[in-house]
Amino acid sequence: TSVHDLRNLFAVVASAKFLLERPIDERRKGLVIDALGRLAIEGKIIADGLLCRDRCDRAPAMDAMKEMRAVAPLLTALERPGVTIETFISKEAAFVLMSPSELTAVVLEMVTNAMRAGASTIRIRSVRRGDRYWLIAGDDGCGFEPDGQSSYSSQPGLHGTGLRRLASAAAAARGKITVKSAPRRGTVVAMMLPLMRR
Repeated sequence: TSVHDLRNLFAVVASAKFLLERPIDERRKGLVIDALGRLAIEGKIIADGLLCRDRCDRAPAMDAMKEMRAVAPLLTALERPGVTIETFISKEAAFVLMSPSELTAVVLEMVTNAMRAGASTIRIRSVRRGDRYWLIAGDDGCGFEPDGQSSYSSQPGLHGTGLRRLASAAAAARGKITVKSAPRRGTVVAMMLPLMRR
């Protein structure tokens, strides 16, 4: 967790405020209010992580699918006119060595990066394939010229702070990220994590 995660969390709050200032149906309003409640919890977890830093133990394995279902209302809160966020979350469990707040921070990073790139459609997929968990974000934004790597670590030289943040989170959970992008053709970012035995 980091200050960067807090910035993304506040971006979601701003989007939710924008939605609530406009006429919306009661179902969507309920989703946004639920998302704001979830954000308050996530904010506390991130703040606790910042205060804790190296003194605290790493979280045990958690079910990424269950967490992604809980995060889905946050993604809905990020939608705005001209931006659609589609999610697909597999039903089967996928236990990974990552905390719920870290997974939330990762998916929010993926979505906010896509929005900054001018994406009108963002597709989030949370799936289990064999002994791996995949979180994939694809968008139709402006794209960029990758630096020649198809797989990233937390080393310097990545395209931006967001990709370094994602690579660092994946590496801490024994995984990696891959990025495919081209100017004017959008971007696909995939995080792969090994499944943990329960």
